[in-house]
Amino acid sequence: MRVIYQRLIIYTLAILTITTIVWQMTKTRLVSPHGNILATYFYCKQGLCKRHIKNSWIKFISEVKDPELQKFYAALDWEDHNLPAKYKFDEPTAVWTPFDKKGAEVPYFLEYWQTMRPIIKAFYKQNLPIQQVNVPVVHFRCADAPFIRHPCYHLTKASTVDWMAEKIIERGYDEVILLSCNKHQSKLINNCGAFADFYTQVFSEHGIKVTRKCGKVLQDFATMYYAPILISLNSSSYSFMAGIAKDPHNYITSNMGVESGGIYKKQVQADWLFASEQPLMHCEVNDYSNTTEVTTKLKS
Repeated sequence: MRVIYQRLIIYTLAILTITTIVWQMTKTRLVSPHGNILATYFYCKQGLCKRHIKNSWIKFISEVKDPELQKFYAALDWEDHNLPAKYKFDEPTAVWTPFDKKGAEVPYFLEYWQTMRPIIKAFYKQNLPIQQVNVPVVHFRCADAPFIRHPCYHLTKASTVDWMAEKIIERGYDEVILLSCNKHQSKLINNCGAFADFYTQVFSEHGIKVTRKCGKVLQDFATMYYAPILISLNSSSYSFMAGIAKDPHNYITSNMGVESGGIYKKQVQADWLFASEQPLMHCEVNDYSNTTEVTTKLKS
């Protein structure tokens, strides 16, 4: 019982830490809570969200300065509760993860997202600016994570990227866009840049040309949604909320499991393509700023 309680405290503190960091960093586009906003919004359509949760995001949205993003958020009707209250999650912001705060698998995770997919897709079709994207898009989340060692955010091993590259080639593509925004803090530029270089090299070894981009929040989100294939290189609510509305055949992810007590609990349910291999666990890394050591471990 004590171990379970300790794990619960650690998981809760991690959620609070990442939420605080996201709010502090989002104004510089280092991290955007766009995915968390959308995940919470669609969950709230069941009428299960507490008022303070909705109000916190409504307040955040009111302070957004980007006109394009303002227009998109204006279409969110937070008082529209038109879905039956069937799927309850501990943390509305984290409904995109298949595990609860205790690290237990959510049994109706897939059923929930299959129910929500057409609703989300219809909203995007009506409100998301159309973009012409002709090649697969790979999204790499690196900013606060992996450095804060959140149990759901990891670096993906090279062998999993090899598998992703094979899926891309099987579909007849030899070029991808790599979306990764981490350009506003020098330390993260160096560290995240080194990891992005590493993954670029892995794709290149398969003969895949990589074009790296980082645009505005809604622009990049639309790029992911309209891409012929979206690959979430590692766990991210931002890319997940774009990918979940796509044809499952056109969405590929890493294994979206959770690390707890030195053990990685693998994701086992999805109707999209997801990796079976676990990522590099935090307990295997002494210092994420030692990128040479970390990339060596990513190859093992």
